Amino acid sequence: MKKLLSILVLFLGMHLSGFAQAETTETYCEVIGRATLSLTGKIKIEVDFGQENKMFEGFNNDVLKDPATGKPMKFNSMIDALNHMAANGWLFVNAYQITDTSNNTTYHYVMRRIVTKK
Repeated sequence: MKKLLSILVLFLGMHLSGFAQAETTETYCEVIGRATLSLTGKIKIEVDFGQENKMFEGFNNDVLKDPATGKPMKFNSMIDALNHMAANGWLFVNAYQITDTSNNTTYHYVMRRIVTKK
């Protein structure tokens, strides 16, 4: 009887421990940096989270905004933007740059974050 009871308790404990483990998934984004035409030397950062850009909601759908003020955030460099993303749980995956015919360079950084499913 004691063996049966201990096996039942062990089985029940293993079954309940499976519920305690949260399921996770990976989420990706792309950080895009372009030089601005200003004397400050700041760059314009856009972040593509895969969201749908709606035509009539304005052109700043993909610009990072300060949660306190709601205003677009400004970064000194791509590294400044990447440090901001890393502080918010994003990890670097890959980077590449594209230079167009006018010698304008656009920097692309792919990042990922582990997210717990609810």
